[in-house]
Amino acid sequence: MPSDLRGLTEEQLQKISPHIISLHDGNLTDEGPLSNSEEEISSKILSQFREATKNWSAKRLVLYAHGGLVPETSGVNDIYEDYQNMLDSECYPIAFIWHTGFLETLKDMLHDLKEKYEEEPSDWYVPGQIFDISDGWLEDKGRDLGSVVWSAMKDNAVQATAAANGGAKLVARLVSDLIKEDSTIEIHMVGHSAWSILLAYLLDFMVRPLAGEGLGLTVSSCSLWAPACTMSLFDSTYLPALKTQQLKSLNLYTLSDAKEQSDNCATIYRKSLLYLVSNSFEGDEAGRIPLLGMACFVEKHNEIADMIDKSLINWIITGEPGSFQKCARHGDFPDWDNEVVRHTLELISADV
Repeated sequence: MPSDLRGLTEEQLQKISPHIISLHDGNLTDEGPLSNSEEEISSKILSQFREATKNWSAKRLVLYAHGGLVPETSGVNDIYEDYQNMLDSECYPIAFIWHTGFLETLKDMLHDLKEKYEEEPSDWYVPGQIFDISDGWLEDKGRDLGSVVWSAMKDNAVQATAAANGGAKLVARLVSDLIKEDSTIEIHMVGHSAWSILLAYLLDFMVRPLAGEGLGLTVSSCSLWAPACTMSLFDSTYLPALKTQQLKSLNLYTLSDAKEQSDNCATIYRKSLLYLVSNSFEGDEAGRIPLLGMACFVEKHNEIADMIDKSLINWIITGEPGSFQKCARHGDFPDWDNEVVRHTLELISADV
């Protein structure tokens, strides 16, 4: 298998390729070193899962969704760092790679806006308040292009499950075939940032009753790291599944609001990506759109509070002393060194 992914040798890529599902526009990628056919996906999920887990004390299949915003190379390298640790924890990863180009587009947009801001006088500028005011200006001026790119990415997430040939839908059906053979297999989901959007629709399809054109499955746990989905999407997908116990538990990791506000995007926008999405790409001049991954909105959601009281949602705030302090920025969550990935695997392995 030839590799054009910088940082990985051909041998390394061969090791992790059985664990990778590469998506483009919601469908299986049909070109490049990570291309997949339906037959290859079937082999990855059916025969290779059976072989790898045959002597495990518990058979856990983890739908691992990371790499939607970062370049393909970064996403694959992160998966390579994590996959052996996951196997050692008796968690078999099926990792989605999502080709969006969003991060590169965002950086280009912010740099272009920065140049425009510096060249043109602006009513937004107030001496001594440059960072806050420039953030407001960036949110306002970046809204049109940013919302178009963000909406296109969300549409791709929907199509991965909604389309007849969606890549995530194919994976879900193969997982369902596994469960029919062995009902002891546990399904777990893990997703970072925008992947919470794709996982929301995938979860809905997997747990929806057969009569509702779903698969009627039960998902043991879902762990979301700084999810970029709206609260509205959470309310229509994750929350109903928790209430019916088709989703047994949700582990919700967020930065503290102080860390969200000390983060940055390309060192130009002086808050986290989630602030930019909430204030600009999802929002409008009338106000912000609540996101599941933002602590300032989580703490105001009454049903989340109720689910926390019932131990159905485990809310973990990161970036502060004594609580995953190294995970202090939006992009830190998938990094093995800051222990969030490790903690997630411990929660999955402890699931009963």
